[in-house]
Parts: sequence; structure tokens; C-alpha cells
Amino acid sequence: MKVSLPIRLLLAIVAAVLSFHFLPPFFTQLFYTLGLAVKDAMVMVVPFLIVLSIFHAFLQNQKRGASWGTVIGGLFVAVFLSGILGSLYSYTLGMPLLSLIHLALPASSAGTGLEALWRFNVQLLPFGNEYLLLGSLVLAPMLSRLAPVRFAACTQRGNRILLFLLQRIFLPVFPLLVFGFTLDLLYQGVLSVLVAKLGWVLGTILLVEASYLLLLYWVSFRFSLRKAIVGLKNVVPAGILGFCAGSSAAALPLSLEAAAKNTQNSGHAELSISTTVNIHLMGDSLNMIILALAVMKMFNFPMPELVPFLIMASSLTLSRFAAAAIPGGSTFIMMPVLEKYLHFTPEMIAIVVALDILLDSLTTLVNVLGNGGFAVLYDRIAAKWGRCGVSP
Repeated sequence: MKVSLPIRLLLAIVAAVLSFHFLPPFFTQLFYTLGLAVKDAMVMVVPFLIVLSIFHAFLQNQKRGASWGTVIGGLFVAVFLSGILGSLYSYTLGMPLLSLIHLALPASSAGTGLEALWRFNVQLLPFGNEYLLLGSLVLAPMLSRLAPVRFAACTQRGNRILLFLLQRIFLPVFPLLVFGFTLDLLYQGVLSVLVAKLGWVLGTILLVEASYLLLLYWVSFRFSLRKAIVGLKNVVPAGILGFCAGSSAAALPLSLEAAAKNTQNSGHAELSISTTVNIHLMGDSLNMIILALAVMKMFNFPMPELVPFLIMASSLTLSRFAAAAIPGGSTFIMMPVLEKYLHFTPEMIAIVVALDILLDSLTTLVNVLGNGGFAVLYDRIAAKWGRCGVSP
């Protein structure tokens, strides 16, 4: 029987708690070192994930008949702005809510973590992944025009290799990362305190998500609360399916049906839903910011100012485009961004990533409901401005 990744992560945490007092110090360090190695290897794969994901998305849109200019010029910008607004909403509401909760871990534990036996941390590129993503968006149509058959074949082959690495190697060993970093938290004596504070963090996430979805549908349906509630109810079946299946793509048929009801069978909404199902990750935008801010408070890090935060949120939103069609891709994408812009330690990254995976079903539910509201809003904008390049 196949065990889901969230269950395996929980089992890794339980195993670390049960074995901590029985492991010799050398093996405790060894497992922590192996966890660091898994994290570093995942970060090294990110540039390849970005390029191949963008090229794969280009091929998929060619098959649908959607012009790349439409996707980039219209939907890309709309999804990017939606991600920034969601992140900014989480930041604006999350900061005061989290300030009401005492999240700081005991200061006495600072600097008392395990030391790695060895470390390899190779940076493959002299520039940020966001620049690689923008370059890939430009290169995809150029390479497709110069050598269409070879471009398609190489992209599909590379995508299969990357999927194999992620699904058969990295995701199966991801519990080792969580196991190693749980040992480190136990060594510092802060795990029990951290677990006790997670309920408050989850409550904050739920409040932020619910209020943002209501606001999105209210605006999408021209500030009519009654229509907003009806529209949200139309999308709820798709959201429930996405929650149970853990996949926005699995809920796509119901999402398209709901979009047709909410927009009177508009072709704009159909294009929006089908094209952005894997890249418009509203739940990720909302959850990740709250989790990141909460973990920063736990480790007594200063809260980011607005301008540095917007730079980080822009990079994170851009990077999510590269997670399209790659199961677990967003898990890899977020790590270098948190490390670069918020100066997260490996322990902090492990906590955020583990919590993000454990909340995956909730995140998928919000992604599906968010896509439903976004489709209505995009339909109104596209119909008004006439900038959709695909005939309904």
C-alpha cells in the first residue's frame, strides 16, 4: 500500500522522537548531515526544474492552441499580480495577528544546534533563479521556432528525467531531511515548544484564507455579496474534490463546470482555468507567507520591511511558475528563495517545508477555490479590454 508523503513525514517525526535518546551522538550528527545533503541536492535541482517546466508549459499551450503572447501578456501578468496581492494580504493581516501570539522559542537554545559532519553547497548559477525563469520564457518560443522537433523531443525527454528524479529519488528521501532536522530540534530542546504553538499558526492561516477568498469573490462579482456566495458555492464541489485528491488538476472538470456557471459559458474563463490550474497557486501564496513569518518569529528573526518583503514575494511568485506540471515542484522552488531573501537557516527551511507539505490538502482546496474566483475576475477584465487572443 502506497503511503502518502504527509503520512511519511509524520512517521519520520515520530521516529526521531522515539529514537533520539537511544542514538549515539555520532549517528545523530550523521542523520542531521544526511538531511542537510538532501536539502542541498534539492536546491541544486531547482535551475533544471525551472527551465524544463517553462519549456513544458510552452509545449502544452501550443497543443491547446493558445498563443504564447496571450499566456505571457495576459494570464501570466494576471497570475503574477494575483500572487503578489495574496502575499501582500497575508503579510498585512498576518503580521498583526501573529504579533498577538507568543511564538518565540526559548532564547537559551540559540546556537546550540547540531554541527554537520560535512557539507556540500554548490551554487550552479551566478544569478538568481528568477532571472533564469524570465530567460526561459523568452527562449521557449525562439527555440521552438528554430528547431521545433528537436525542442519538443528534448523538452519531453528532460521532463521525464526530471520527474523520475523528483518522484523516485528526492521525494522518497525527503522524510530523511525531516528526520535529521527533527533530531536537531530535539537536541536544542525546542521541538515540544514549537509543536505547542502550531495550533495558533494554523488558526491564523485559516482566518487569512477564508477572509481573502470572500474578498476575492466579492470583488469578482462586482461587490454583490449574494452573487459572491452563490459563485463560491458553485466552486465548492471542485474544492472538495481537490482537497480529497490533493490535486488541483484532478478537480479540473468540476472547476470548468463551475466557471461555466459563474461566467455564462465564457471562453475566457475556460482558458484561464485550464491554463493556470498548476501555476495560479493562491493557497501557496497565502500559506507560505504566514508560515514564513511565524517561523521567523519562533527563531527571533526580525520581521521583513515592506519593500524587501515585496522583492521576496515577487521572486517567490515568479518561481512558482516553474512548479507547473511537476508534482512536489513548489517544495523545491521555495527553499532557495527563503534562504536568499529571508536568510533562513536549514532548520527553519525544514520546518516551513514540512508544514507546507502537511497542509497540502488545505492548500489545494484554497488553490481550487481561488482559481474559481480568479477565472470570474479575469473573464470580466478580458471581456472589457478585449485582450484575449483565443476566440471563446
